[in-house]
Amino acid sequence: CAALPTIPPPPPAPAAPAAAPAGGRVVASPFARSLAESKGVDLSTVVGTGPDGRIVAEDVEKAAASPAAAGAAAAPAAKAISAAPAAPAPPPLPK
Repeated sequence: CAALPTIPPPPPAPAAPAAAPAGGRVVASPFARSLAESKGVDLSTVVGTGPDGRIVAEDVEKAAASPAAAGAAAAPAAKAISAAPAAPAPPPLPK
């Protein structure tokens, strides 16, 4: 009985770059950081497509345009409005 040729296993698929590396440091270009701040995008939620997973301006633009980011950006604004003190209650009507 002839032995079947062995097929080597496929090489492991490259892992997608993590949004925040294990050290917790987010690697982003200075312009991407500035853009994220102005658009209200949390860089720890953005996956970088630049060299070594670095976040570039295009990544921030995509994150800002995504519905999830838009909802997250709107939530703090709504919270700030609801944090305003309520108007005092009117005095009771005389009987």
